[in-house]
Amino acid sequence: MDARLYEKARVKLVALAKDLAARTSPSWTAATVDTVSEQPVLISGMRRGLTDGLKAQLRRRSAIEPEIGHMKTDGRLARCPLKGTKGDALFAVLCGCGHNIRKILARLRALLVLLFEGLSRAPRAINAFTVRSIALQIAA
Repeated sequence: MDARLYEKARVKLVALAKDLAARTSPSWTAATVDTVSEQPVLISGMRRGLTDGLKAQLRRRSAIEPEIGHMKTDGRLARCPLKGTKGDALFAVLCGCGHNIRKILARLRALLVLLFEGLSRAPRAINAFTVRSIALQIAA
């Protein structure tokens, strides 16, 4: 996008945000809108002028977005049954906890399958040494 067009769009958006803030919320002032609008906009595919820290943030955001998509489908994050902004925040945290628990349980399920496969393949008597070696193979 051309820099002049970007600046024109930014000025229009700031004016619109000031107008909307003045009409809707007494806690938002024009100064608040000015400070919000001065934040840099990171556009996907933009490579010029990115520091290492910004690149790391973009990589982190790219890694988080699929997780949020899975939480929306698997964890029913799309519809919040709790009331208010505190309910929204609490529901998001609880959906994140549920998602992490599902990931942990899937990992444990895979490890148990490997353990039982290893135990079923062992024709000899099982002693502490073989159990330890199987556990080390699973952990690797």
